[in-house]
Amino acid sequence: MASTFAKLGTWQDKQHSERPRAWTLDAGQQSTTSEQLRQAAIALEAGRKVEARHLLENVLQADAHSERGWLWLADAVDTDEERRFCLTRVLSINRRNALARRSLEALGPGAIESPFLQLAAIALESGRRAKAHGLLKEVVQAAPRSERGWLWLADVVDTDEERRFCLSIVLDINRRNGLARRELEILGLGPAWSPLDRQAGILEPQIERQSQTAVVASSLAATDSQAIPLVILIAAGYLAAVAVAEVLTAIIEPRVGLVLHVILFAILLIHTSLTWGRPGYRLLLSLAFAPLIRLLSLSMPLADFPRIYWYFIVSAPLFVATFIALRILGFSRVELGLTLKTLPLQALVGLTGLSLGYIEYRILRPVPLASSLAWKELWRPALILLICTGFIEELIFRGMMQQAVTRALGSVWGVVYVAIIFAVLHVGYQSLFDVVFVFGVALFFGLVKARTGSLVGVTLAHGMTNILLFLTLPLGMNHFDLVASYLYGS
Repeated sequence: MASTFAKLGTWQDKQHSERPRAWTLDAGQQSTTSEQLRQAAIALEAGRKVEARHLLENVLQADAHSERGWLWLADAVDTDEERRFCLTRVLSINRRNALARRSLEALGPGAIESPFLQLAAIALESGRRAKAHGLLKEVVQAAPRSERGWLWLADVVDTDEERRFCLSIVLDINRRNGLARRELEILGLGPAWSPLDRQAGILEPQIERQSQTAVVASSLAATDSQAIPLVILIAAGYLAAVAVAEVLTAIIEPRVGLVLHVILFAILLIHTSLTWGRPGYRLLLSLAFAPLIRLLSLSMPLADFPRIYWYFIVSAPLFVATFIALRILGFSRVELGLTLKTLPLQALVGLTGLSLGYIEYRILRPVPLASSLAWKELWRPALILLICTGFIEELIFRGMMQQAVTRALGSVWGVVYVAIIFAVLHVGYQSLFDVVFVFGVALFFGLVKARTGSLVGVTLAHGMTNILLFLTLPLGMNHFDLVASYLYGS
């Protein structure tokens, strides 16, 4: 740990001795900063501390060496810990500032905490991960011993290596932090490097006991098998449980399968609550949608409605649950694939639904869900299939679930695992060929979403597949068979 803090100390020394180019403000920025400082002073004098704090935090994000910004922020923050931090920053910029020195002496010794932590918490709660990432890096750069700063940063960094680094710093600060210890256990062995400097050649293993163990484990790999990470065992166990429940529901006894889905859904929710805040909790909450889909489709009173409306009735509460889960998980719109980028490519992906729909029709040969090919009979069922089976299912599986599983298992296994789950949920059609086909299609959809970052193409392809499968091809083939029988029969 000493080398890490030495680097951070060197960084701060450079900040004190000279202003780096990264912090140089152009004329426009200086003008904006001066105006915000003036408005903050007015707000402080008027007693509007919340407004003043907001303005001063904007100033300090633009210019971290604003002496007046830190000094005035000390009057706007809520806690002594934040006040000590601000006054310490003032003295690091100008050691002759007598007001800051007297105020700090009056506060006395105690803990310090960056006021940017509160901003980062707000950004995390609202799903703005990039904003939180930048704020938390500022927090730990300015306060290398900020336990909460490193712990929260571990949840927004991009790689497992950076996550290991952050969690190891948390344990170095407080070895009794059980959350950090459990998260490290879930991550397993591996390298760790700082998220503060990701330039090539500056990878710094920080968890000595783990990195050394990893070296020993790799040297013994030829003679002994390594332990399987816990998160993989958990994911595999729940996948097996979903598969068993689906087989029971579709082939053996639906009521037994329904009971198993209820139990599995409850276990997943309880497991999620017990692991909340740890790296695997998003995986668990997203997996709860597999039994939830089956519970809704089996338990809702659908017999009195036309079959096409079953999709709408089941999808309505499912969409509400998805919306709530996405708010809780904090995934951004971009992470979910709700973007319109690469539209020409997305349109081409959507056209693959024509061939996919034809192939699946040849496998299943379902009865049509509409009475005729007339437009007035087709548009409503087609819209239901596009939204309910296209958009909502893709939002759940390729959006939420794939994002969550990718964070836990990696990008490749994220695509594969979700494809298996998606295929297993098609066991109800009682066709092995269809399960294999759906698995291949799910792999294709998952790769498209992972590579393009958009759900538009796979939503169109999925909707088009089901429109052909359940509407146009069954009706078209029926008409073709009638014409053929009439011609050849006569």
